[in-house]
Amino acid sequence: KPVAWGTDMATVLNTLGIGTYEQSVMPGAVGNTIVAAHRSGQGSGFYDIHKLRLGDEIIIETEEGWYTYAYRNTEYIVDTDVQLLSPVPMKPEETATGKILSLQSCNPLPVSNEERIIAYAVLESFTPREAGAPQVVQDMGGGD
Repeated sequence: KPVAWGTDMATVLNTLGIGTYEQSVMPGAVGNTIVAAHRSGQGSGFYDIHKLRLGDEIIIETEEGWYTYAYRNTEYIVDTDVQLLSPVPMKPEETATGKILSLQSCNPLPVSNEERIIAYAVLESFTPREAGAPQVVQDMGGGD
């Protein structure tokens, strides 16, 4: 699914589906790449976020190539907790050294804004565009 820049409800999350927080770093950079999507309605980009299992691959395609992240864990936070937006999620006093992906959505289902579910992943690899799409992307009919 395409990922847009920004998390505005009207122009991004309710229309395009998945958005990137402005505090986010670009995929592959040191720090926290933070994306958000609805779990139900408006494309339900993260409907199955709670089904991620240790080691599941999350692949982000950019103009440069494919960034493969490996899922590590899930956390639940209140909807007002903005520490997720820190370079080290939930630890604003720390300096980032890792390359983290944070997927954020509403919880619980079917529809609630009471808390957020956050799935964390770490960068495992980068495949440059000239090398061709990773095999799993090709198997899904994607890539060049």
